[in-house]
Amino acid sequence: MKSILAFTAILLSATFAAAQITIGPITLGRPTPALPECIGVPSQGAPCTRMNGSQVWNVPYDGGYLFINRGTGTIISDIEDRMCPGVLARLVEKFGQPRVISVNQRNAFGAVWSGEAYEWPQSNGDDLRLYVHIQRVAGCDLLAETAAAIAASSSAKVKF
Repeated sequence: MKSILAFTAILLSATFAAAQITIGPITLGRPTPALPECIGVPSQGAPCTRMNGSQVWNVPYDGGYLFINRGTGTIISDIEDRMCPGVLARLVEKFGQPRVISVNQRNAFGAVWSGEAYEWPQSNGDDLRLYVHIQRVAGCDLLAETAAAIAASSSAKVKF
């Protein structure tokens, strides 16, 4: 029985890894779907767009937004600290158990804290990450990148 459960878990994690990264109505690497234009700064309701579709509001939660960079193939979201546990739980539910990396942080003033990076690499080379308390004491950052964006950023050279 244990082997059947283990096989099912492996199969489910493989199924999640093969899926495209979709957050709300946005699928990584695809055009932004037709959504209504936001009126003002929306704090709740259905997803809507601002800045010619490069911002999708009320995703991943009411008042939150995704920044979509169609040129580089990335999705970024700066998430309020109080929303991080819920966003993490939903990502685990949708994409399976992540690889977790703990990182000790220290700022210029000497404050020390621990953060975690949660990573869901995809079988097609795309990647989804949630950084909790990395680079700052509060909040988390969601980053999804296409395989092409990862390749482009890793091949970039620093020039002086």
